[in-house]
This record gives sequence, C-alpha cells and structure tokens, in this order.
Amino acid sequence: MDQLVAKKVEVAGGFVYQSLEGHVADVLVVGCEILKSLRPFWDGRWGSWEQFHALTLTLLTYHDFGKLTPEFQSRLRSSLDSGQTRSVVSHALCSALWVEPHLGDDLTDWVCTLSIVSHHSPLHKGLFSTHLNLPKVRRSEVERANATFSMLADLCKRQADFALAAALRQSELDYLLARGSEASPYHVRDIVKLSGAEQVNFLERFGDRLKEARQMYAMAHMVLKQADERASGIFQSSARDFPLGAVSGPVAESKGLKKTVTFEAYNLNKRVGSLYHFQVQLRNTASLFTVVRAPCGRGKTFGALLCAKNHNRQRLVFCLPTQITSNAMAKELSRRSPGHVGFFHGLRRYLQLDETGQEIRENQLPRQTGVIDDDFRSDLFYSSPVVVSTVDHLVYSLIRAYPQADVALGNLLSSIVVYDEIHAYEPYTQRQLLGAMRILYEYGVPQILMSATLPKILADHCRREFSANLIVDTEGMDFSPVEVERRDIDLLLHLDEMVELALKGKKMLVVANTVARSQEVFRLLAPRLDGKCPIHLFNSLFTPHDRSTGKESKESVLLKLFHKDTPCPAVLVATQSVEMSLDISADVLFTDWAPMDALAQRFGRVNRGARDCGCGARAVVCSAWKGDAPYYLPYFFGRDDEENLIDQTWKLLPEGPLTHRKTVEIIDEIYADMDLERGDKVTQLFRESTLYGERVNLMGREEDSHFFNIRHDPEGRHFATIPVVPTCYADRFRSSLFGVELYTIRVPLYWLNTYAGRFSQLISQGEEVSGLYEIEASYDKVHGLRIDRFDEGHTLFG
Repeated sequence: MDQLVAKKVEVAGGFVYQSLEGHVADVLVVGCEILKSLRPFWDGRWGSWEQFHALTLTLLTYHDFGKLTPEFQSRLRSSLDSGQTRSVVSHALCSALWVEPHLGDDLTDWVCTLSIVSHHSPLHKGLFSTHLNLPKVRRSEVERANATFSMLADLCKRQADFALAAALRQSELDYLLARGSEASPYHVRDIVKLSGAEQVNFLERFGDRLKEARQMYAMAHMVLKQADERASGIFQSSARDFPLGAVSGPVAESKGLKKTVTFEAYNLNKRVGSLYHFQVQLRNTASLFTVVRAPCGRGKTFGALLCAKNHNRQRLVFCLPTQITSNAMAKELSRRSPGHVGFFHGLRRYLQLDETGQEIRENQLPRQTGVIDDDFRSDLFYSSPVVVSTVDHLVYSLIRAYPQADVALGNLLSSIVVYDEIHAYEPYTQRQLLGAMRILYEYGVPQILMSATLPKILADHCRREFSANLIVDTEGMDFSPVEVERRDIDLLLHLDEMVELALKGKKMLVVANTVARSQEVFRLLAPRLDGKCPIHLFNSLFTPHDRSTGKESKESVLLKLFHKDTPCPAVLVATQSVEMSLDISADVLFTDWAPMDALAQRFGRVNRGARDCGCGARAVVCSAWKGDAPYYLPYFFGRDDEENLIDQTWKLLPEGPLTHRKTVEIIDEIYADMDLERGDKVTQLFRESTLYGERVNLMGREEDSHFFNIRHDPEGRHFATIPVVPTCYADRFRSSLFGVELYTIRVPLYWLNTYAGRFSQLISQGEEVSGLYEIEASYDKVHGLRIDRFDEGHTLFG
C-alpha cells in the first residue's frame, strides 16, 4: 500500500482509507462551493476578492501536506485503538513548515502560514510551545514532497482553475536535512511564525492592519475548516461502499455535493400587503445599525426578517438573552421555513428541532458514543441560513473563548445580526454586549436592536456611536391593550379573586418575583380550583428537559393552552422567566411589583397584540410584603449604592388604560442615569488576540486579565450558582453523563455551604463527578424542585 493516505474510517471488521490526493480533491470541491456562495456577499471593505480567493485555495490545497511524513503514514495505518499511546506528529505543523506561500502581500502570506498551523488547534501564543515533535527529514522524503507538491498543484488547477504560487521551503528543508531530528524547536517556531520574536515582528510590521488581519484569518479559516469537515464527513458516510483495506480517491462529486444554502432560501411566508408601517421602514432601511422600538406582539421578528432580505446577507443570526428564549425563537422561525433554522446555546449538544421544526426534542444519539451530528456543528459555527443563539455565544465567538470561535467569526462577518429583547441585561452585561456590537460595526456587519421597552438612553447611545437609524412603531405606541390597577396589598391576599375569575372562564397569568413566592401561590391556589380549571407552574427550578423538550414539555403545553384561539380557561403561575420566553396571551394578570421594564414585558402577555382593553383585559399590580416590611427582592437589596427602581416605578405607574407610549416614558425616566460609558472588556480581549493571544479564561478570578464572564457582575449583584441533579433523575447517569445537562438545575451556591447534608456529589461510572451534585429535595414535573426547606432569601433567580 504505497499510496499516501489522509483519512481512515473504521467499518465492520477493519478500516477503509482515503488517499491524500482524494481528500484534498474533496476539500477543494467543497471549498470552492463555499467560496461560490460567499462571492455575492463579498464587500469591498473586506479587501480584494482575488487575493482572498488565492489565499483560501492555497490553504485548501496544502493544509494536509504534512501527512506525507512516514511517521504520520505509519500512525494512520496503525491498527492501534485511538486511546493507546503513540508518538504523535502534528501534520498541521509539518504542512506549515514545508510550504511557503507567495501571495503577493506579506500580511496575506503571514495569515496563510498561521491558518495552516492552526487548522486543528486554536491559535494562541502557546501553540506548539511544548512537546514540539519533529520528524526526521530524509532525502527520499524531500523528493517525495516535491512530487506531492507537483501532484497537488495540478489537482488545484483541475479543480479550481487556479495556479498555486506556493513553493517548497527548500532552504529550510536543507537545514532540516542537515540537522535531522535534532532541529531546534525554537528555530521551527520561528519558521512557522509562532515564536515570541515572530509575534513582536508581526505587531511591528502590521500594527496598523490588525483589523484586516483578523478578518482575513477568520474568513479563510472558516472556509478551510468547514470544507475539511464536510469533505471528511462525505467520505465517512460513504466508507461502507468500499472493501476493507481499500484506498479510495475523491468521493464528493460522485456522491452529489450539497450546495451551500444561504438566507435567501428562507421562506418569509407572509403577504407584503399586511405590513405595519414600521415593518415597511425596517424592510427598506439600508442602515448598518438599526434600533427598533415596538410593543409586544406587533411583529418585530418578521420586520427583522424583511430587513435581512433587503441587506442581502448570507445568513441571519438572532441573539437572545437566555436558552429558553432561544428555544422559543427557533421554533417560531422554523414554523415559517422548516429545515433552514438552527439554534445554539449551552444545551444544544443534546437538543434538536424535530423534522417539522415545531418542537425541541432530545437528541437520540447513542449515549455510549456521544457523537455529535453535523447540524450541531453547523449551528456552533453560525453556518446555518438562520441561527438562533444566546448573546453569550456571540460574544465568546469574538474573544476566542472556545475552540471554534474563529470559524464562527468568519461566518458572522457575512451575516446580519439581530438582538431581540435588548432591554433584558443588567448594566455590566449591557456594556459587554455594546463592546461586541462595536466590533461587528467596525467590520460592516448590519445589526438590529429590538425591544418593546428600550430605554431612550440606550437608543441615544447607539445613535451617537453607530449612527443608528431609530424606527418606532408610532401606531402601536398609542395602543392600550391592558387596564392597570394598583393595589397596595400582597399578591397572596388576592387568591379568592383569582379563583373566581378562573372559574368564570378567564385565562389568568400570575407572576411572582421569586421562585419561593411562585411556589407558594401555586401551592395555595391549586387546591382551591379543585381540578375545575387547568393550572400550571413555570419557573427556573424545572429541568430543561421537562421545561422545553417534546410535545409534553411545560412550554409546549402552555403555548397551546394560552393561545388566543384556545377557548378554555387556564391559570399560569410563573416568575420573571415568563417575561420573554413564552408567546402567550392571558385575559388577566396579577403580578408582584417590579421595575417598569419588567412590568411592561408582563403586560405584554395580556391581550397580546390588541389595540385596546375593551374586552376587559386587566393587569393588577400588587405590592409585596414580608411581615410589615415591603419586599423588593430580587430587584433591590437595600445597599447604599443602589437605586430602588421598584419604588420609582410605583410612584410613576398610572391606573387605567395604559398606552405603550406612557410605559416607555416611565422607563426612560427611571433609567435616565444608566451607565453605558464605562469601558467594556470585550473590546480589550478582541484587540489583544488579533492573531496571537492568550486563551480567554471563563472560569477564574476577576483580577485575572484574561478572565471573562458576560454574566459576572463585579458591582456585586451576581449570585453564584451550582448545577444539581434531582435524585429522581440521578440513576440514569450512573454509567454515562451524556445528556446530564438536560436534567440539571442551577441553585444558589449558598445552599451548598448552608445545607451541606442535602447535597452529595453525583457518582457516575463509580466515581464522583467534580462540580455536579445530587440534591435531596422533592422534584416532579408539576412542582419542579421544591425549596420549602431552603432559605428563600437566596432563591432569587426566575
């Protein structure tokens, strides 16, 4: 078997192989398809298309050049199990060592070398700084390298009609021949531009082109990485077609290569004639940055889809505050165009949309392998036509906080990004998100900010910094879908009235500010209804599986029960988790007092989309009490440096029909002093890691200059949490942890320190799992995790 091989796939009884030439041919075929799809979206601000085209084709051809070494060939043909120890040679390192691009621009050459080095290992300062394993370089291998070079150059000409400008590093090969395996690792790091001296050299030479360097690297890296993975996947899926031990050539073209699908294929599925005026404005805007203020239920999402079509971008990325909101948005967008929508957040590995896009279901991959499907990686890379994500993932993509971040950034650069519910962040998180917006704005990425309750101070900030176009739903601003009543009596003293309304056939929403209060309302209210009306509890103490997964999940049941066309009465008791996550419409709302923006979101779940409250839609806002003292948690803790937004809202909140215009006026007044000018850390970390940089640490201490957590709040309002598995679910993970995140709940770290006897570390495969606990507390799908034995004062999350 003299033929050079690049891929090995295990099939029943043995292995099949793909030749180096065959794999490179497949990568070129797939890569050229990606480039073809990218060309219509290429923007002049990204530089010369011809130069980028040459860079990318060079990468596609030579990324696996280092696989021709005897050491790598021996390793690939070995029958050893993957877990056994063997000497490993980095083929990426060898590829960069043996190939020198001459692309007509020093920066482009530099980016080409670094892209080859890092196509399997995230680029950072310490890459290959230790255990640098160099093969012996023999005269026969130099001659074989030259022959392989000629073969690959011919292949590139055939597949892409592109004449490579690369040539072997003959002088360095002669050096290595003379030194053999004794070649200095430090010298090799100079050759592949990884040494400290080379990093200093890079900054001195290209300090004024850092933005260009990061863009060029991210986009070229994205094409190479996706082409390599898709080509490998095509060969793996066809491996059973070959006899054992066979070495196949290219397979991508013969298997029918799928074309890259862009946002253009997404079906809006709505008549243009039914558009509101603000949707028409949004559809027609050519602004690079747009701010939209419109009431709940008025069609902001559809307007953003129209705007994306107008901007002619390759993909659309929706960013939302939480995993729950991301799930809900993914389902909403999939109803319009199944098959074109993906989603990504911390649990995406274990979840997927069903065939119709109507439900989120658990990934049924074999637990023992934990293999992840292509759809997951597509969403991780932001390469689906429409991707719904959390803001966390967007920010982490910019600061290289996970291994595939540069691939995601490459895709983001040809996207339009929409931030929904932009009001929902505390000042610290808001500043980090503004930093991310600033970076994307500099790269010419169109962005849309949408909210029903966007404070004027934030809109004005965006107009100053990003020349934002402000679009307001002026018609909707004067709608008054609810009538507000203020009652200076605790929510728990209104139970009789709630029962009476429910038994009269009303759909009723009850929102408490803490989990403990929501559980108490549910415990007292459910027996009084005596089964005569459906009643449900919704808060953060349900596992993600029970809350979101499948047709019987909390979300699915509630969406059907509280749909405007469902005639039966129902009661939902919830926390602030309902403010953004569920597209429901109730007749009556009873709610704890809260800051005005939170109240506005709760009001938006009543008589949704209506012009007025003529049908009797009401929102009853109740003060909260603990003994004789007003109860403000979790919105006010009584510290000297805090503003009591609840008190400010209570003083300004009018009774009677409430227009959205009046709601926004109150929000503008109470948030007039929001601090948006203080520096963000996202911009700093992005600039420090243009090409070289330290790994960003998501777990650590604030004083660490490379620590970052978008939810961390150094101003003191952050409550640390830990993941726990209810005992009733723990047994299913004794032999494998695959999917355990779907059955975990985050509870206050304070509980672990105070009630240690109720926690034990989860045992899986006979050993304790670090950082994951079983909790001794009652749990079921109706009540969630019951917390009556724990301190309510630390149960503040929704």
